[in-house]
Amino acid sequence: MILIALLDQEIPLSYLLLIGTIVTVLSLIAFVYRWLNIDEQLSKREPGLFYFALSFTILILIWGESSRDLIALSFWLIVLADPAATLFGRRAGCRFTTGPVNKSLWGSLVFFLINFLGLLLWVGLKGMVQLSPAYLILSIFSIVLFATSVEWISPWGTDNVFVPVLTAPVIHLLLFHFSVDILLFHGWAWLLGGTFVLLTFKKEMLSSDGALVALILAVLLFTLGGWEAAVPILFFFFSSAIMGRINRISDHREIKEAKGRKRDLLQVFSNGGVAALILALGQSSLVEMNLAYLVFLAVMAGSTADTWATEIGTMFRGGTYSILSWRKVPVGLSGGVSIPGSLAAFLGAWSIGLLAMALGWIAWKWVWIIGILGFISALIDSLMGKFLQFRWKEGRTWREDKPPSAISDYTGYRWMTNDMVNLLSGLFTGLLAFLLLI
Repeated sequence: MILIALLDQEIPLSYLLLIGTIVTVLSLIAFVYRWLNIDEQLSKREPGLFYFALSFTILILIWGESSRDLIALSFWLIVLADPAATLFGRRAGCRFTTGPVNKSLWGSLVFFLINFLGLLLWVGLKGMVQLSPAYLILSIFSIVLFATSVEWISPWGTDNVFVPVLTAPVIHLLLFHFSVDILLFHGWAWLLGGTFVLLTFKKEMLSSDGALVALILAVLLFTLGGWEAAVPILFFFFSSAIMGRINRISDHREIKEAKGRKRDLLQVFSNGGVAALILALGQSSLVEMNLAYLVFLAVMAGSTADTWATEIGTMFRGGTYSILSWRKVPVGLSGGVSIPGSLAAFLGAWSIGLLAMALGWIAWKWVWIIGILGFISALIDSLMGKFLQFRWKEGRTWREDKPPSAISDYTGYRWMTNDMVNLLSGLFTGLLAFLLLI
C-alpha cells in the first residue's frame, strides 16, 4: 500500500525505481539469510516479499512515467486480494493440486471478487477512463478474470510477480486504449484459446497444469499480437507435437528423460513465456511494437529449431556427437548433435520467418536474420545442455530426472533442468535480437 501511495505523489519514477531496486535487493538478501523468519511465507522458503518488490520494480522499468495509473492498478491486484485469498483458502479447503500448483477454489473466488470490486470502485471514482458503465464493467471483469487465472496457476509464491507483470499489458489495452474491437478480440482470445487447449489436453499433448498455462499464454499472446502472434505459436506447437507423435521418442533415446510426452507447466512456460514477455514490452513505452514482433519471431524460431532438432535427431538413429569434443554420445543426450538434428534445426529456424513472410507480415530482409538467430539459439541451447544442464549416471545410462539423495557421478547444476535451459536460451536470443535489430 505504501508503494501505491508513493505513485500518487509527485515523486519522480526514477526515484521510485531506485527505491524498488533497493527493497528488492534487501528482501532477497533477507530471504537467503533468513533475516525475516517471522514471515510465514519465508518459513516455507517462498520469497514473497522479494517477489512483491521485484514486480513493483519491473512495472516501473517497463511502463515508465506516463503510466502511473497503470502501474498502480497492476500492483493493486496483489496488495489486498492475495493475502485475503490465502487466508480464506486455507480455511475453506476445496483445493486443486496438479504438478507444483496447489490452490484453493474458494481462495481464487475471493481473489476475483476483491479485485473486481476494488478496481471498479477505484477506476470509477477517480475517473481514470471515459467509458460507459457497461463497457467499464466488461473490461474490468475481463482484466480480473485474466489476473485470477494467472494467480491460479502461479506456483511457489510467484503470483506476486506474474499477476501484476502479465496483467499490466491487458489493463493497458482494455482500459487505457479501449475500443470495442479490442474487447471483442480479447473475448475471441478466450474462446479460441480455450478450444485449442481443451483439444490438446484431450489428445494428451498437455498435462492439466500445462493446459492452464497454455490457456493463459494463448489469451495473452492473442490479445497482444493477434493472428500475427497466434499463427507462429500454433505452427510451433502442432509441428512439434506431430513430430513427437511420429517419433515415439521414448523408444529411441538411450537416456532416461525426466518427463513424459505430455507438456507440463514448466515446459509450456519455458517455450512461450519469453515470447509473451516480448509482446508485452511491445505495448509499453520501452519498445516499439514492430521491433518487439521481430524479436518475438526470433525467439519462436529458436524454440522451433531446438524442438525440431531434438525430435528429428532422435528419430534417425545415426551418430550423435558432443557439440565440442565431437566424441560419440548417447542419442538424446543434452549437448549432443547429429547431422539430421542440425539440418532440422536449420529448417525449423527458417520456417518461422518464412511463414510470417508468406502471410505478408514481414519483409524478406528480416527472414534471414530471424533464421540465423533461431539457429544460433539452438546452438546456445546445446552448449548450455553440454556444460550446465544437470544429468546423472545410473550404471551406463544417463538420466535427466530427479536423482536419489546421494549420487557421485553427475554433471551440471541440479537447478539447471532442460526447461531452465530452454528458458535461458530464449532470453539470450531475445536480448541478442534486440541488440541486432535496434
